[in-house]
Amino acid sequence: NSRPFETEFFSSGFESDYGKFFLEWYASALKEHGARVLSVANSALQGKVQISGKIAGVHWWYDSDSHAAEVTAGYYNTNSRDAYDELAQIFAEHGAALDFTSLEMRNDEALVQHEECKADPEALVQQMLRAAAARKVPLGGENGLERYDQWAYDKILSYKDRIGAFTYLRLTATLLEPGNLALFRGFVRDLRGGGGGGGGERLGAAGERLGGGEGEEERA
Repeated sequence: NSRPFETEFFSSGFESDYGKFFLEWYASALKEHGARVLSVANSALQGKVQISGKIAGVHWWYDSDSHAAEVTAGYYNTNSRDAYDELAQIFAEHGAALDFTSLEMRNDEALVQHEECKADPEALVQQMLRAAAARKVPLGGENGLERYDQWAYDKILSYKDRIGAFTYLRLTATLLEPGNLALFRGFVRDLRGGGGGGGGERLGAAGERLGGGEGEEERA
């Protein structure tokens, strides 16, 4: 596979009139589809639960001009566009909560490939946090990779006052090992203890939803 800078489109073509036309069309198809799904879900559930949809944390090539990985996924986050604000607006219009991933990642971790792939999960998460806050969309988070270490838990905890729910991935035999389970218990206590998302008691783990809001939450 070619890296973005080895291709004409992601070197300069994305900035051309054609490139902008194509990326607008491509991203619009994703947004229109998402709006339809949220509308159908709301209609089917008739307001009995708050629906929630997930936006993927595509952090590879975030620190490149083209944002190649994101725009390939339909997130138009280049050419002075803010893909996450545009997506958050759609969630706001449909009264839906939003779920975002990669909250455990740090740029200086080898798995992130910050130098090799210009990945920047920390800046990406911050952009999503700003977008959700600006559009007043309830935001939940999750970890992108299976992690059982305090280093990852501490990074997640750094966001707890800006999210309203957390889904932990995932329940495995490794998590249940005595040392890992002890760390996880402490992580859950820390999540619950400080509150988040303005509710003070809604943060949980392993898919648990805590008190502090009305109704139940479903993933769309």
